[in-house]
Amino acid sequence: MIKSITLLICLLFITTIGLSQEFNFLNTAPGENTQIQEDNWEPIELQYRIDWRERSIGLFFMPIPLNISSIEITGSKNSLTIAENDKIFNVGFGASFNYDFNATGSGLGNITYFAVILGAGESDLQAYDFFTALKYDYNFGPLSRFELSPLLGIGNLAFVNTNKTLNVGSSLYVSGGARISWLAANNLFVGADIQTTPIIFDPEKLLGVKNQVDTFLGKIDSAKIKYSFFAQINLSIRYNIF
Repeated sequence: MIKSITLLICLLFITTIGLSQEFNFLNTAPGENTQIQEDNWEPIELQYRIDWRERSIGLFFMPIPLNISSIEITGSKNSLTIAENDKIFNVGFGASFNYDFNATGSGLGNITYFAVILGAGESDLQAYDFFTALKYDYNFGPLSRFELSPLLGIGNLAFVNTNKTLNVGSSLYVSGGARISWLAANNLFVGADIQTTPIIFDPEKLLGVKNQVDTFLGKIDSAKIKYSFFAQINLSIRYNIF
């Protein structure tokens, strides 16, 4: 009798252990336990968070570059207004570079672009625009595909006379604004920059009239570049290269 009871207890014990092992096998992977699964649990917004760090190169497009409405040159004898109510430049295109300093993609970074700006109509002017700026990235949450980046930087603008293949002049300038970026796909970014028109440091040098004497104008005193609007929109499509 005692042997039968002992055997029954052993069988129950073995069955209980077997069921427990089967339960653990179904609910955990080899080498894991329930506690490890609990420790590795993350909220869904962290599991699907977007990596916003951008180290990219891309194409840059300026649909309405510079927005120059007129150029006024004043000399000791007379003054001259160029391209009043006429469009001087048509479109610009080039290359765009973007580098985020922080691993998260938020915070400080750099925006750089180089663009060739074509003359409009019968205009003999063509421009080369190089601009680099510091930006600060703000994204709208771990699941958002949009990012806002205020920026401020310095550039160099050069004018070329395509008819005579001569450099007219160049000048440094400052500009600020903001970039709105959309993550269209993994590592593919589409951006729109709302940027102020260039504040030219030396308009006379840019227009090639600094310290010049003209038969009609006399000795050049000043040059002013006027804009039809204070800002311009630039577009870019960029891809992470590393």
